[in-house]
Amino acid sequence: MNMPTGIGAHGGAYAHPADSPHVDTISYADPTAYTVTVVVAAYNASATLDRALRSVLNQTHRNLDVLVVDDASTDGTLAVAQGYADKDRRVRIIARPQNSGGCGAPRNNGIEQATGQYLMFLDADDELPHKACEVLLASALASGAEITAGRAVRVNLAKDETTVWQPQLYGTDRTVRGGLAAAPELFDDPIAAAKLYRVDFLHHHGIRFPEGVFFEDTYFSTVAGLCARTITLLATPVYRWMWERETDTPSITNRRGELRSIRDRVLVHRWADDYLVQHGAQHLVAHKAAKFLSHDLRLYTPELRTGDDAFREGFVRATGPYLRALPTETYDLCGPLERVRAFGLIHGRVDVALSVADFVQRRSVLSSDLVERDGKVFWSGSLLGRPHAERFLDVTDLDLAGTRLADARLFNQATRVEIHDGALHVTGYIRNQFGRVGPKDKLELTAVLRRRSPRTDHTFKVTGVEVDEEYIRYHTTVDLDSTLGKGDRPAVWNLFVQIRHDGQRATTTVCVRDLDLTRERYTGGGTTYEIYETVSGNLALREETTEQREKTDPRGTPWLWWANRQLPEFTAPQENYGAAVVVHCRNDEYNLYEFLSSLSAQMDFERIQVILVDDGSTDSTPGRLASFAARYANTTVVTQVSMGMRAAFDHGLRYVSAPYVMFARARDILGEDSVSHLLRAARGAKADVVVGDTDNFPGARRDTDAPWKRYFGKRPATVNRLDDAPYLVFSTGLGAKLLKTRLLRDHRLSCGGGPGYEDAWVAVPAL
Repeated sequence: MNMPTGIGAHGGAYAHPADSPHVDTISYADPTAYTVTVVVAAYNASATLDRALRSVLNQTHRNLDVLVVDDASTDGTLAVAQGYADKDRRVRIIARPQNSGGCGAPRNNGIEQATGQYLMFLDADDELPHKACEVLLASALASGAEITAGRAVRVNLAKDETTVWQPQLYGTDRTVRGGLAAAPELFDDPIAAAKLYRVDFLHHHGIRFPEGVFFEDTYFSTVAGLCARTITLLATPVYRWMWERETDTPSITNRRGELRSIRDRVLVHRWADDYLVQHGAQHLVAHKAAKFLSHDLRLYTPELRTGDDAFREGFVRATGPYLRALPTETYDLCGPLERVRAFGLIHGRVDVALSVADFVQRRSVLSSDLVERDGKVFWSGSLLGRPHAERFLDVTDLDLAGTRLADARLFNQATRVEIHDGALHVTGYIRNQFGRVGPKDKLELTAVLRRRSPRTDHTFKVTGVEVDEEYIRYHTTVDLDSTLGKGDRPAVWNLFVQIRHDGQRATTTVCVRDLDLTRERYTGGGTTYEIYETVSGNLALREETTEQREKTDPRGTPWLWWANRQLPEFTAPQENYGAAVVVHCRNDEYNLYEFLSSLSAQMDFERIQVILVDDGSTDSTPGRLASFAARYANTTVVTQVSMGMRAAFDHGLRYVSAPYVMFARARDILGEDSVSHLLRAARGAKADVVVGDTDNFPGARRDTDAPWKRYFGKRPATVNRLDDAPYLVFSTGLGAKLLKTRLLRDHRLSCGGGPGYEDAWVAVPAL
């Protein structure tokens, strides 16, 4: 990739010399005496080039020089251009032997070969309105402006929608004298299209595009805007910017899912910043960068939300250093949300950046962990300890703290959504902003399934409600047989969760972003329904529109290893057990079937002492635990008021009589015969602690590079001292560990020793 060279790129402080060549507007009063060169850069544009060229050749201003620069296309682009050149002598073709990787090089070829006094650029998938050249040229001759810009109109062909690009700049005709220095708001419109340039002006200042990169317009427009003495802006539409997402060759605008897109964008912005600094316009860097924060970064929200970990990490690596290096005054020119987004990316917190999009796009829904301190409100409590956090995260001006619950836009995120047995099962959490709801407050949650037309509401009980300082967790089961199944015709249905607290009520939509819902279907009343994600990211149901896809995972479904194993009908009481499993259960009616199946399918299950601790469940969990214990005599159910997982593990440990114990959560699944494998290893090595491996399903395996996993091999390894395997200290989880019961009791190890990290208070001292 190459930066442009020439006077404009390497000269001294910017200036507007009096002897700079300019057009004599008195001698050439007749616009027809002027030629306008239209440079059309084209690459694999055979499907749209015909439309673009027709729009140029049908201009009311007939004196045209049309340069089609083919960037080594591999389709019929060159043939389309040649067809027009054969019929109209105004069309010339420049065929590049090799693709340049961007629009910069073809446009530079066009500038260098232009025969007109004025020049404009047209992308091969866009078009010019009928009088575009006539209007721009007439204004340029009247004002003598080096750059004459008009309105660009964005046309969404799929939705048949038309919007004006940067309308705040083009509300009325006006002329700016002094270029960007006099009107830094022009940074908001960095595109080279929809503008007429004096060719002698471009040559005199050596203004060219950087080559081999995307978003070359930003650099070109920065240089041109700084060098121009006069810029005229017109309210007249002069460019039609066509939006076609579904094409065989996506435009650069539509390729934001590629890391090259953001890398090139940042690189070009750095080049533009350097140019401003080198030419004595340091004060303009903040204005240009403010546009990057408010516009450029925001464009990548969909890709950040749907991108995988590699994309997100690459995005942070590309943007973080640039954002960190921007002048401090840049952030003074931005609104609070732009500052928050940038701060999140600086510190690698994509989730914080996306929470800004939730607020903007989902009707002021607050998905962040807001914090109120000393009369100020900060966007993210988890980032407040970072340098300069209070400056970047202060959103007090948004007036979020004083909002009543009835008016609050509470964020509701589904974590699990499934349809089976004629019902919709949803597990999720609601952000408990500012701790409005206390753990012991009276709280009522109701699920509402609403038919849009005619509007009909059906309500259902919400169970498994848990409240802490940050979240209100819940589970609900919605009867589809009695609602969708009874409908007389297909309809669209939305799901809401209503909250009643302290005499107030709030209604939340259920966000389902990041959930794969493609295989969920319900058939009833002669109609098959699918779950879909609305434009705002919320859960809704509609008549099936796509063929149901079976969700597949390249690793299969190993978490269902027990599915084909015959489960024991019952177990007899035992005097001695080999190992015990203490299980924390709290509102787990939705998870118990899979966990208890993976437990009862264990080899020598009757030799395992099972301690199920019910942590004050408010759903059907207690009944299911009782049924399991009635069937299996090796099982004891211990009940306690809701005290949390640490108290449940400590409580359950008191009932253990087996020489070894492991701890589990009912929301997890035990691996195939994992208890017997761990026990065999413990007995063979006379070990105090046996550390097994963990996995996650479904999806790609995570944490494979955890430092302590280096000790796993084909055979079990025995370590006599922690010094011999120091990285085991990072294995802080209790899951997949078998511990000698006497070790825990002799050293009085418990989970209740301090704040958070319940597992670590036992796992690390035990190791």
